[in-house]
Amino acid sequence: IMRNLLTNAIKASYPGQKIEIYIQSTNIKSVSILIKDHGTGMSQKQLEAIQQNSGEPFSRDLDSRPTGFGLGLAIARRFINLHEGKIEFESEKDKGTLVTLTLPT
Repeated sequence: IMRNLLTNAIKASYPGQKIEIYIQSTNIKSVSILIKDHGTGMSQKQLEAIQQNSGEPFSRDLDSRPTGFGLGLAIARRFINLHEGKIEFESEKDKGTLVTLTLPT
C-alpha cells in the first residue's frame, strides 16, 4: 500500500519537491498515515473519478500522461479493504494531493 502511495506522490511531484509523511494515532483503535505532495494535483473531475472508483483494475486518468496500467491503486485498495481500513483523497490542481490512509491497530 505504502509503496504505491509513495510512488504516486513521487510521479506527481516536481524535481526537488518534498513529500511529507505523517503518522497519527487518533484513538486507540486506529492509526492514520498521511502522504502529502506539492505536485500536479488533480482536477475536480479526476478527484471525483478516483473517489468513485471502488478499486477496479486498469482504471486510470486518461486526461494526463499515462504512467502505468492502473493496477497500483486498485491493488492497494484491495489490501486496505482486507484490513478494514479506508483511504481518502484531497487534491487541488497544481497544488498537490493529500492521501489519508486509516487502518485499525
